[in-house]
Amino acid sequence: MVPHKGNLWPGQHEAIIEQKVWDDVQQMLSGNAVDRSSSMNHKAPFLLTGKVYDETGDMLYQSQADKNGRRYRYYVSRRLMHEPHCNNGGWRLPAKTLESIVVSTMKELLSDTRRLTDMLQMDQRGVNEIQELVAQANAIHFSVDAEEHETVLKFLQEVIRRIDLSQDSLTLPLNRKAMAGALNAGKYLTDRPGNDEINIMVPVKLRRRGVETKLLIAGTNHNQALPDKQLCQLVANARYWYDQLASGTAKSIREISRLDNVVESEVTRILPLAFLSPEIVESILDGKQPDSMSLEWLKRLSPFPGDWKVQANLIENLR
Repeated sequence: MVPHKGNLWPGQHEAIIEQKVWDDVQQMLSGNAVDRSSSMNHKAPFLLTGKVYDETGDMLYQSQADKNGRRYRYYVSRRLMHEPHCNNGGWRLPAKTLESIVVSTMKELLSDTRRLTDMLQMDQRGVNEIQELVAQANAIHFSVDAEEHETVLKFLQEVIRRIDLSQDSLTLPLNRKAMAGALNAGKYLTDRPGNDEINIMVPVKLRRRGVETKLLIAGTNHNQALPDKQLCQLVANARYWYDQLASGTAKSIREISRLDNVVESEVTRILPLAFLSPEIVESILDGKQPDSMSLEWLKRLSPFPGDWKVQANLIENLR
């Protein structure tokens, strides 16, 4: 019984909706529910949070955007975050590019035993101690190569004091004690004034597209941009599928689609890229292609020109 305004009423009544209809609707709703555990609902990891500053001393904040089902990460100058229409400069850097440059710089340092021994005042130490240093450096290097996020994040956050951006370089002031601690070499450091910081400068070139800035490594030790893995994979797929057809391994695009579990239309769009000129393929593998040569631009290039000179003109117009 249910009390209501001083009266008691029966607490149950006949179902308004038949049980079978209710169950069917609940099943449909369950099947259409949005999967909240999708990777798109989790923030992508940033490795350099709180470390990046532009030439005015403005900190770059982390920012994310979703487009066509993909998540893009950026480091953005604070004044652009609070004043989007600010004309007073500011940086909007793809996080992947900046993090790749910083990680590559640290990997190079970890691979250079002479620099490490000088940096950590171990140049007069014995063979066993140097071997221990190298082993620990190699272990961290392996973690970075394996993209062990938590280990890499901890190492970068502890060792890098800040990253200062300018028009032609990145400057990384490193914490010498933290670096020594990470390499189990803290006992070899001596406390001397001005002995706690190491500055590493990385020459870079800037390319701007609208408000976005792209960094390219410059200088004698960093004379190549980082290859775009997706573009490289796209070209590799095109060549592989063409070879399958040419060798008779696959009799048709439909068979390639079935064997590689890729929709036919995707194979049809990508296959012509097997006829890219050697110069364009080399530029992609070296990371020297124009900024505007994106994955989608290549896939949607229709009709695809077989003439290498026409291809070269198309690419030149992207620069």
